[in-house]
Amino acid sequence: MGFTLIKEIASYSSCITRLFVLESFLKDSRTTEIENLLRPNGTRTIVVEDGVLQRVGETKTPPPVAATVKCAGNGWDSLNGIAPTLLLVLDGLRDPGNLGTLVRSAAAFGADGIVVSGESVDIWNPKVVRSSAGLLWKIPIVASRDFKEVALKLREFGMSLVATIPNGGSQIDEVDLKSPIAVVIGSESAGIDEKALKECDFLATIPMRNSIESLNAATSATVALYEVVRQRGFANLK
Repeated sequence: MGFTLIKEIASYSSCITRLFVLESFLKDSRTTEIENLLRPNGTRTIVVEDGVLQRVGETKTPPPVAATVKCAGNGWDSLNGIAPTLLLVLDGLRDPGNLGTLVRSAAAFGADGIVVSGESVDIWNPKVVRSSAGLLWKIPIVASRDFKEVALKLREFGMSLVATIPNGGSQIDEVDLKSPIAVVIGSESAGIDEKALKECDFLATIPMRNSIESLNAATSATVALYEVVRQRGFANLK
């Protein structure tokens, strides 16, 4: 975690429990700004010597600040008190960069939450945290391996499941996305699992030039989310 990521999390969440700063950056204005954000929560600042963050970090050149953060819960109770009208369901998404990107897209387009299903990457993978730009703590995320359970739960919310597939579905702008829906995205290599596909109510395809086989998972989901908010008159963004 660097200055930008820690500042983003601190601006809307009280989940940061410790802030670690290199001694040479203790008086840096960026450190002071983060400390001011964390002060109401009583978060402690710990000064560390040069080389400490490099030993515990996962990047070759770690930033001069780090933090410990409480992981948000990822059960269905994450959606308590919400009557979702738009959810993003990721079935077997294994690329951490794609998952992090989709957390950002879901937050940007006003999704009420994300459901991670099947053999998907761990949502707390360090690359997911970095590529999500700290938004993992801003949008509810549910983890459930059983897609059938996911489908049943979403129907309890009164939602329809719309699967995005490369070919053979209705053109996505011709599918009615105004009612409560869950957009389902499959893995980068295999797409949506066949059993999961049978649980979906509608199949939608993003139109492309014939020479292009498919978009990657993050791009497909982002286009689909945009189409949802477009059909709803961008009400999700207000």
